[in-house]
Amino acid sequence: MRHLWRLPRWIHLISGAYLPPQRADRIFYLTFDDGPAGSTTCYLLDLLEEYSYTATFFWLWSRYEEKSTPKQLQRIQERGHFIAIHGLTHLSPWRNAFVSSQCPIEQAYLLWSKTGAPILPLYRPPYGHIPFYSRHRIPLVLWDLMPPDYLPGVRWTESLLERLRPGDIVVLHEKAWSRKEWERFFSAAAGSGWKGVALSQEEQG
Repeated sequence: MRHLWRLPRWIHLISGAYLPPQRADRIFYLTFDDGPAGSTTCYLLDLLEEYSYTATFFWLWSRYEEKSTPKQLQRIQERGHFIAIHGLTHLSPWRNAFVSSQCPIEQAYLLWSKTGAPILPLYRPPYGHIPFYSRHRIPLVLWDLMPPDYLPGVRWTESLLERLRPGDIVVLHEKAWSRKEWERFFSAAAGSGWKGVALSQEEQG
């Protein structure tokens, strides 16, 4: 099993990444990468509603075209969630020159804006690969904690709760195999007094 590591704060600082306000209460910022994922996204939205949690979804435009529906966008807006940018496709900015040269981040933001979705001007690069240089003006956002939930069959609830601090940005992934672990995590977190909230438009100034 892979360990859950805290991303050092100096990485946020030297990369110029956006950092939300720090919290003194048992609140963390809940984010999801790699969606949308069809019925798995619908299941996740139901689960978040059950616990009154909100989240920021870093979605890929290509997967939205394949997997999502206007009804999902409506539910996201009605329940206080937000969508942010994960790219047009899941390509690393380290491996594909097109990502740096053609500014697909702005293209993705423009496409999302036309849907009427509650879109946040924030970008999380695929794989967490921070661009060496970029012409885009949308702020980068990273994370504090990311369990290895991108791998099937991994139990991560206990290790995530042990390391969780107020104001942490937590990133999970929209994977069908995580459904039971989401249930365990949300139940345990809520039972311990933790509240998951979305990054919000107000925090962007």
